Order: sequence, then structure tokens, then C-alpha cells
Amino acid sequence: MTDKAAKWNRIYSDAASPGTPAWLLQQHAELLPRSGLALDIACGTGANSLFLARRGLVVNSWDISAVAIERLNAAASAEQLPVDTAVRDIQPGDFPVARFNLVINFHYLDRGIIPAMKASLAPAGILVFQTFVADKVANVGPANPAFLMNPGEPESLMEGLEILVAGSGRDIPDEQHPQAGRGWVIARAA
Repeated sequence: MTDKAAKWNRIYSDAASPGTPAWLLQQHAELLPRSGLALDIACGTGANSLFLARRGLVVNSWDISAVAIERLNAAASAEQLPVDTAVRDIQPGDFPVARFNLVINFHYLDRGIIPAMKASLAPAGILVFQTFVADKVANVGPANPAFLMNPGEPESLMEGLEILVAGSGRDIPDEQHPQAGRGWVIARAA
């Protein structure tokens, strides 16, 4: 087990439940497909995966934490939801080409996988990406600047896709607000 996997296993060992689906998914649910195949990258305990499966999608859920995946499997099994999980340290070669109707990535920034994420979208597939930004007011997210997006970066990384929604909560001071200190984009493949 890698140090990174051990770190996330410790973090998720205290998670009592999958939690609440991302505000961005709930607010823009009308843009999301209601059928097909979805991929939840760095899914954690799976609140977003469960949300998508309840809406009718078959969801592939990947995370480095075996503990998180175990909890997601239990929750999906209890509701008999179509969630297929994998414990993996996500690499660009993990992504099949033109396969997913929806790809979501919340709070996991690895710039090296973004081209593979985009290439994994089926025609008219939707990509939802949200992570923490560098110039945030609220004290949320990682301190390491390598894991923070620069102003305008979420949109620039979606080159080649049609941007449907983009925004930033960098000026939201309330650390409890679900969008505080985050940048986001929802984009569609051609």
C-alpha cells in the first residue's frame, strides 16, 4: 500500500456515511444524462456516484482508498444500485476512449489525467470538474499550491469542449458554503 493510499484510508475510516452529493451536480442536474455510463473520479465514499446511479446511470467509481470503496460498495449494494468500483491510483492509461456519457471529478487535481478524461467522453458526453482555487478567500482545501487551480484554469483545461457552465466561489468567505474557494466547469464533447 502506498503512503497516499494509507493517508486516504485513514481519512475515510472516520466517514460514517457517503455524505451529500455535490452542490454543483444538484444545481445543474438538468444538464446531466439520465441514462448511460458515468465515471466518478476519486469518488471517495461515493455520495456523487450514488446520486448518479439513483438517476439511472450505470456508474464506474474509482478511488485510491480501499476503505472508501468498501463503504461505497456497501451503500450501493443496500440500495441495489448499478455502481462498479475499482481501487486505483488513477493514471492517464486507465481511461477508455469515447466511452462515458458523463465524467465527474470533484476536488481531485491531477492535470496529467485531464486530456484522458476528455478523450473518455462519448459523443455529446458531459464533463463536470470542480476543485479548489489558489486565490480563494475562505480557508478551505489543500495548502499545497500544486493542488490548487489558477484563475481561469478550469475553463482553459476544457479546450475542445463546449463550456456549458463555469464559475468560481473564490470570493465566498463562508467556509461552510459548498462552493467556497472552488472553481468549476461543466462542458460537453462534440
